[in-house]
Amino acid sequence: MNLNWLERSIATVSPQWAYKRMAWRSAVSAAFDSGNTGRLNRNWNPGTEGFDNITQGERTRIRYRAQDLERNSDIAGAILSALERNVVGGGMMLQAKIPHSKPGNQNGEMNQKIEDLWEEFCKAENIDITGTQSLDEIEETLLRRYYVDGGILVVKVYTKDDKFPFKIQVRSVDDLNTLNTIVPGENGNRIVEGIEIDQYNKPIAYHFKKLDGQSLLPGESVQIEAKDVIFLFKKNSPKQVREISQLATALPRIKDANQFIEAVSIKERVLACLSVFIKRDTPSSGGPGRGMGQVAAVIARITVE
Repeated sequence: MNLNWLERSIATVSPQWAYKRMAWRSAVSAAFDSGNTGRLNRNWNPGTEGFDNITQGERTRIRYRAQDLERNSDIAGAILSALERNVVGGGMMLQAKIPHSKPGNQNGEMNQKIEDLWEEFCKAENIDITGTQSLDEIEETLLRRYYVDGGILVVKVYTKDDKFPFKIQVRSVDDLNTLNTIVPGENGNRIVEGIEIDQYNKPIAYHFKKLDGQSLLPGESVQIEAKDVIFLFKKNSPKQVREISQLATALPRIKDANQFIEAVSIKERVLACLSVFIKRDTPSSGGPGRGMGQVAAVIARITVE
C-alpha cells in the first residue's frame, strides 16, 4: 500500500502508529462488504473445512437435532407437512401413450392395461418389501427424510414373486456402518462413513449394519453394490460423499422461535393464575357502604401449576 504524505510523516515519528493506520485502512477499503475485516466483521471467522470434511459426529448431531424438532416442534412439523402436501400431492401418476395406429383401437386397450398394472404395482403389498407402504406413502417418507436427515437410501430387491418380482426397500442413513473401514480385496478403494468409493469418488458399494432380529450390529456389515442402491441426497461440494440435513441452517432459528413461544405461553399462564382478594372489616355504625376505611387488606395470590 502506498503511503501518502501524512502517513510518511507519521511513520517518521512513530512507525507503530503508522503500521496500525495502514492496517485499518486495509481493513476498511475491501472491495466487498463480505470480505471486510473491520469492526462489524471482526468476530466472523468461519472454518475452512466446508462440506468435504464435516465430521461424523457433527453430521449425526445435526441429524438428531433435526429429528428432535421434527417430533416436538409444531413449526418444523407444519413446514414438513406443507412440503409433502405440495410436492407429493396425489402421488406419481402414469399415463401410457402408445399411438393408436392399429385397427380396433388395440393400442388404446393396451394403454389401459399398462395403467391398471401400474396402479396395482403401486400397492403396498407389491412395491414395498415390507408390505407396509404404498408408492405414495414411500414418496412422502423419501421427501421427509431427504430434508430432515439429509438423505435416504432405496435398495432394489428382487424376489420370487411371480407377478411383481421387483420391490424396493427404504433404508435410513443410520443403517450405514460408519465403523467399517476395511475394504474387501485389493482394489484401491476406500470406505468413507459406510460408502465404498473408488479413486474418482464414485460409489462402488454401500456397507450396511447387519440386522440381527430387531437390532443392528455395527460390528458386522452387509455389502450391497451401488447399482442396486439409490442414495438420494443433495451434493453441495464436488468431494462430498455423505449427506447433511437440509434443515441445518434453520435449526437454531426454529429452536429460538419454539423457546420464545414457550416463554410467552408460561408468562400468560402465570398471569392467568393471578387473583386479588379484598377483605372488609366489620361494618361500622355509620351505616351500610364500602368506605375506604373498611378495607382491611389486599391479598395477592399467585398459583402456578
